Order: sequence, then C-alpha cells, then structure tokens
Amino acid sequence: MAGTADAGALSEARRQYGAMKTAEQAMNVPGVVAAEGHISPDALRSTIARRDPAAYARGEGEMADLARAVTAIRPLPNSGTAPRLMANSVVHSLGAMGAGLLAGAPSSTVAGTGAAAFVLPALAGRAITSRPVQAYLGNNLVRGGGGLPAAGSRALQAYEDADADPLMLRVHPRR
Repeated sequence: MAGTADAGALSEARRQYGAMKTAEQAMNVPGVVAAEGHISPDALRSTIARRDPAAYARGEGEMADLARAVTAIRPLPNSGTAPRLMANSVVHSLGAMGAGLLAGAPSSTVAGTGAAAFVLPALAGRAITSRPVQAYLGNNLVRGGGGLPAAGSRALQAYEDADADPLMLRVHPRR
C-alpha cells in the first residue's frame, strides 16, 4: 500500500515540477515585464503551446486552460489616441468654461455647456453604433437608397458625365 501512495506522490511532484519549468521558461524572455518577475500572457501561451502543440490545440495540456484564460482576458491594445483626445477635450472644456465665467455668463449656463461637452460626444457615439442606425446605414449601402451613399453615387455619376481637365481646375458639362 505504501508503494501506491509513494507512486501518487511522485506523479504529483513530477506534475508540479513540469509546471514550474513551464513557468520558468515563460519568464525567460527579454523585456521589462519578465525582468520584474512577471509572466506575460503571450509568453505563457507560446511556452505552453511549444511544449506540446497537439495537446494545447485540443485544450488538454497541463496549463492549457490557464494559457487560454489569460490570453482571453488580456487588455486590448491602446495607442493612446483616445486618452489623449479626452485629456485635450477636458482642457479645452475647462478653458471655455473659464472664459464663459470671465465674460459674465451665468454659472448655470457655463456648467451646462461644460457638461454637454462631455455628454454629447458619448451620446453621439452610442447613437451611431446603435442597432437601428447601423441597420439604416447598412440598408442604404446595400440597396442604394437615399442618404449619403446615394449622394456619393450621384456625385460620381456627375463627374463621369462631365469633361474634366487633368488638373480638375474646370469641369465642363458634356453636350
């Protein structure tokens, strides 16, 4: 009976040792994150996939579930454009509010204008990406209905119907 217990303990020790070696290998990548002792999701996933690609593809590896989970929850890439634009908007809104107060505008008007500077872009973005608006835009693009797509196609047709010089300085309608 002692041999069975020892075999189970040895099997568990081997499993843990393998997991430790996988973690070590994932930490052995260049970069600041690894130098600080952290394991990046991409390094962990690639290390696990490299150890046994077939098992990882089937989702059966020792740490395959962990690798898939950390890959799924990693943050989305951020170029910094949206935060920079938001900071710029805050500065401009506060400047406009200050100018309004200095010009003698009522504080309620200034506060409402400042709030609108933050609320209206968010509402416009939500409206544009809403299902009804997307369906409307999609239907107009597909069937050539009214609106911007039709106006664009009419402008293109007008250009094709006209004689234009190479520099497009003058457009002469065809007779």
